[in-house]
This record gives sequence, structure tokens and C-alpha cells, in this order.
Amino acid sequence: MHCCNSPKCNIEPEANAFKGIAIQCYTCDSRITGLEGCMLFDESSPHVYKAGSSSREESCATIIGLTGRDSVTGTIYPDFAIRTFIPKCVNQNWGTVSYGGATFSGRIECCTSYLCNKENIDIPKRREKRSKIRFFIYGIIMSGVLIIIGLLLGVFYRPCREKSKVMYMSVTTSKPDDGFELRPRTLRTEPSERGTAGDYPEMGAAP
Repeated sequence: MHCCNSPKCNIEPEANAFKGIAIQCYTCDSRITGLEGCMLFDESSPHVYKAGSSSREESCATIIGLTGRDSVTGTIYPDFAIRTFIPKCVNQNWGTVSYGGATFSGRIECCTSYLCNKENIDIPKRREKRSKIRFFIYGIIMSGVLIIIGLLLGVFYRPCREKSKVMYMSVTTSKPDDGFELRPRTLRTEPSERGTAGDYPEMGAAP
């Protein structure tokens, strides 16, 4: 293994001058140098190095740790990122992971090609924040669509309502047809055709 402690001291051709290098990986540790260049990978950062390993059992790895509390000291630590070598590296999804004798909440991603550990990994908090932003934008869009639909329905419904109102008023205010005019009933004053006492023969008269 070729090691050095100055910026960019292990770049080609010096690093390749050493025979037997099995793999090269990027190395950085945000716990020491800060997140800049390590969490969001930046090859030009002075805190990011290229290192080679002669062990064929080692793989490149990206380790992301989430904010938590140290179980021994009780100290709260922030998010951190480490890019390094890990012997017999095994991928570990988001959850409780172990590295270097420490257990923490995070993720470990392994790869086996040269300088492959340069991919950025979104942490759950950021993904959740982005989801909230998308939901908020979708909510605004849907609200706008519903408002437009409501305005269109209002514009369409109002003339129909006024037309119905005019038709109703014309029916209720129209005069009844003269053919159906009601007239007061009068009593008939013509003489009755019913017979009286004078119309009949006197009693005792011979037929």
C-alpha cells in the first residue's frame, strides 16, 4: 500500500510506480475535515484523496452516518461521510449499521472498480424534504385547477339560472285566458212552470 500525507501526493504517475496495487479508491472523512467535498463528492477538494491498496479483499466504500447520539459519551454528532477501503465489504441499507467497531444509523455502499466510490447518496431527511416540497407544489397546482374549474362552472351556471328565473317570472305574471274568465252566478227570475191551486178543479166539482 502506498500512503502519503500531503494533498494529491498519491496521484499518477507516482502512485502507479508502486507495483501490486489491486484497487484505488477515494478517501476522505468529514468527521475530520468537514462535509465539504466528502458528503457531496468533489474530486477537486483538498480534503479528498486517491489511495491504492494491494489487498484483493478490499473494496471501495462510501459510508453515510445520520445525526445521532453516542451511546458511550452521550454526545450528539451531526451527519457524516467517509469514503475509504473496507475488507470484505458488504452493502448495508439504511438502518443500524456497523463500521470500525461503532454502531450507528446510516448506510454503507460498496463497489469493486477503480475510484468507484464517488457517487453521492441522498440521506432520508433530504429525500423527505424534497417529497414535502413536491407535495406542496402539487397541492398548489391542484388548488389552482379546482379554482379555474369553479370559475368556469360559475360563468356557465349563472346565465342558465337567470334564464330559468326569467321564464318562471313570465309564467307567474301572465293574465288568464279570456275563455276561462269566471263570471258571477245570477238567480233566474222567470215564472215557475209549477202548477198552483187555481190550476186544479175545485173540490166537490163533478168531473
